[in-house]
Amino acid sequence: MSRNKNYVKGHSRPPSAAAGMAFKCKNMTYAIYFWIAAYYAGGFIEGALPPSAGASVCGIALRIAYWGAFFIFFASRGENRLSDIGMTLSGRAATRPAAIVLYAAAPAAALCAVLLEPGACVTLRPLELAYRICADISAAAMEELIFRGVILLGMLGHLRGENALGVPGHTNEKSAHGRFARIKFGSVGAVVASAGLFSAAHLPNLFAGGDPAYTLLQAAFAFCAGVSLGALSVCSGSILPSVILHAVINLSSVVTETAVKTARSIEAITLCGLAALYLAAGIFILHRQKKREETS
Repeated sequence: MSRNKNYVKGHSRPPSAAAGMAFKCKNMTYAIYFWIAAYYAGGFIEGALPPSAGASVCGIALRIAYWGAFFIFFASRGENRLSDIGMTLSGRAATRPAAIVLYAAAPAAALCAVLLEPGACVTLRPLELAYRICADISAAAMEELIFRGVILLGMLGHLRGENALGVPGHTNEKSAHGRFARIKFGSVGAVVASAGLFSAAHLPNLFAGGDPAYTLLQAAFAFCAGVSLGALSVCSGSILPSVILHAVINLSSVVTETAVKTARSIEAITLCGLAALYLAAGIFILHRQKKREETS
């Protein structure tokens, strides 16, 4: 694969953009779209199988094999290809007090929910629990790759002419005047846009027989959580902190999931409290980030 040789003087590597939409090389754009499509195609096939112990074992094995092949593929493409899709070690932003509060909020809310309503605690057999943990972590990684990688960091890569880690790049005429570059979003606008899309992705549950009030509450929670997830990605220049937070939220929901999901369930009450916290924390992190950008 050829490399972009017009990188900025003083930087050790070419400034490829952050994610799928922002890749300078079309082959890498098609590659990330292929892996996303393959993930959901596998999920569609798995959903058509009747629930059983064998299906759970296959589901765990397929997810492990998928992510193993995913990382091997991008690692073999050349140096820093994983960082091109936002999967890079983050800086101190991921361990600041505001971020630590975000990581701890969902488990704390789950514990409070169990104390308030012990019957809401779900008991799973070991194989079911292993499958659920694997599925929740896998879903968190894929959704963050799409909404905070391809969409959010990719949008910022187009708008700023740089990658998600802040390395300035050369923007060709097409990208400088293309449809993405004309959108006048900064970090805040990009985070809000990605959070809105993340929220909208939960609305199809309305057509799957879910309680309408609960589904709308879930979509509102997804928006608030999306603001915090996006803020972490922007501040750290990586989607790994948001993957961790998303996985923690998913795994915490295992404890409090009720058999019947309604707007009056204990899970709905915890969603309201978490939504307010995530929205406030996301706004705080973005405000601090905006001040740092203005002074830098």
